[in-house]
This record gives sequence, structure tokens and C-alpha cells, in this order.
Amino acid sequence: MRDISSDLLNAQNYGQYILVGTSRHYTRIPYVQLVFHSESGSGAEDYSNRFMGIEHHVEHLGNDYATIQLNNYDHKVKDVVGWWIEPVYGDCFFNTSKAIIGHEGHAMPRLWVKYQTDVSYPGKKMVVLELEDKKLAEKPCITDDLNPLAPYHYAELTGFTPFWMITHLLNHAGFGMQVLEQDDGFINSFIPQKFRINEDLDDDYESFKDVIERLLAFTKCYLRKIVDTGGGPAEYKVIFPQESDPINETYYSYQQPQFSEFAYREKVVIPNYILTYCNYTYIEGEDGNWDNLIIGEAQDQDSIDRYGEVMMPVWRKEAINQDEANFLASAYLDRYKIASKGGRVIVPLDMRVELFDKVQVYDTR
Repeated sequence: MRDISSDLLNAQNYGQYILVGTSRHYTRIPYVQLVFHSESGSGAEDYSNRFMGIEHHVEHLGNDYATIQLNNYDHKVKDVVGWWIEPVYGDCFFNTSKAIIGHEGHAMPRLWVKYQTDVSYPGKKMVVLELEDKKLAEKPCITDDLNPLAPYHYAELTGFTPFWMITHLLNHAGFGMQVLEQDDGFINSFIPQKFRINEDLDDDYESFKDVIERLLAFTKCYLRKIVDTGGGPAEYKVIFPQESDPINETYYSYQQPQFSEFAYREKVVIPNYILTYCNYTYIEGEDGNWDNLIIGEAQDQDSIDRYGEVMMPVWRKEAINQDEANFLASAYLDRYKIASKGGRVIVPLDMRVELFDKVQVYDTR
């Protein structure tokens, strides 16, 4: 979870009061800072006082996006397509007369303006900005040191762990990687016998995101994007979510911190039986073979009992022993099990919660 001050925590949970006569009325005043920067670094525009509304989605591995509405009553909002922003959200602090005496906010990872729309309707002029972080998905996975030879840009990596390769690729794409604090014991120990980039040239070149997702598929880990305090676009941090993780936050139906709406959905796990085919023999100048095939397996018995067996075979040429084969099967199954559960909880802005934090809902309705 993100660290915030006790003042901001109290403002989030309880609001602050103003005096109306002799009565106390509790309320919150949001703090939003919107400073846009040109990619070249030559310009910056602060449109915080034009803020009308925002919808911000934090997603896995560079899929963040947001829509920002700005008041443009005086036609002075510039063309900021291609510019970037690290929006800041928080609360204002104020006295009993509602005079603002301070604020606290925390920045979100960088987004780029992809679309800018001018909107006019009776009595209003506004600009709608659509922002994304798609740089990992947009950039072809081509690096000067790994695969510089045009037009193939093919690379074969041997002797590196997934963590090393992910870090290396993120750095080439302009992003940072934090030092490992938690992991599954595999992401920084497993060494694939061969890992290939842009191998199938019948298709488009792989993007950095494509390759990083393939590397993450060797593991039970995920990546959380965070603000790079060193001034770069963003950093990533390895997260290893587990059922045994402690609860980061509890939201209640009857007390603070309070939720207004909660929904939980669960579906059958499909596929529920994973086979990994491993230990492919590479033969230089020839097609390889599976003469020494090793098969890993993992299954979700509860789903099988409920629905019947649905098997999915997976080629994992990179693994060479039974322990690796079984771990990879388990890693695949875990992702399908996580995807089988979903929910939403609607709460007032809580700047502590980050992607892959574990929250709990206590509902007495």
C-alpha cells in the first residue's frame, strides 16, 4: 500500500467539518493537480484549475488509461496531444469556515495524451483528453545489443533468468525496475534453455509488452507500475500475490472506511487441467525433437468435480526437468484460477490502495 499521512487518512475516512450555524457538516474537498509536460521538455502547462472531471483506470502492465475533462471557457487550453502527465490526487485541508489551509496529494504513474477533443454545448466549452500508457505495447522489441540486425531483429537468449530479461527489456523501453522484494522463487532462479524474440516472422514483430508477458508466464508474479522518483516515465515492481497475504484494507457497509456498493462474481475455472510439454531437444540446422519429453501437470480438482475436466496442453520448450515442468503448469493454472474470481467495490478516493493490494469487504446489509 502507498504511505500517506495521518491527516490525509483522516480526511479520506471521515472528512472534515465546517460550521453551519452551530452544526457540524462533514465534507471532503478533492485536491487534483494536472500539469502537462511536452515530450521534448520544452513546455509545461498547469491546468489544475480547469479540472472538471476524471476517470482513471490502473491496469496491469502498461494498460493504464484515463479521460480528463477541462474547462475551456476562454479557449486557452493548448494542443497537448503527445504530452505527458503524472496526475496528483488527494484531499485539501480546511478550517471550520471552509478556508483551505493546506493539501496533500500523491502522483500516479505517467500517462500520455493520445486524443484531444474540443466540445461545445450551450453555455459550456470544454476539452476532453484521452490518455494512455501504451508505450510497451507500441514499441517493437528491438534493442541494439540483443537483436540489432535488420530486417529480422531475431534474438536468442541463453543463460538469463526471467527477471534479468524483463529488467533489461524495460530499461530499453525507457522504464525502470525496482530491486526484488518479493517473488515466487522462480522468476530470478529459472534459466530457460533458450528464449527467442521475434522468432516467427510470419507475424508482426513482437512488442516489448508481448515479450515481457511471455516471460511473466514462466512465473507466478505480476508487475506493478509506480512513479519513478528519479524523473523517468515509470518504474515497475515485481508483485507475488498469494492467498496467505495479509489484508491491506477492510471496507465496511456501516462504518468508515465505508463502501457504497459491492459486487462479487465467481466462475468455473476453465481450463482446469494443465499439461506442460517440456525438454525440447534443439538440433542445430535441423528441426528439434521431443525424444526426451517431460510432462508437467497441475489441476484444480474442485472445478473438475463441478464441471468436468477441461485440459489445456502448453509447449514449454524452455524447461528441462520435472520440477520446472510442474512449476510452469502450476503457474499457468494459478492465472486461470485468479481470473475466475472478480468483483468491484465503490469507495471514496483512497490513495493508499495500489494494484494487487488485498482488500476485504465487511457487509452487514
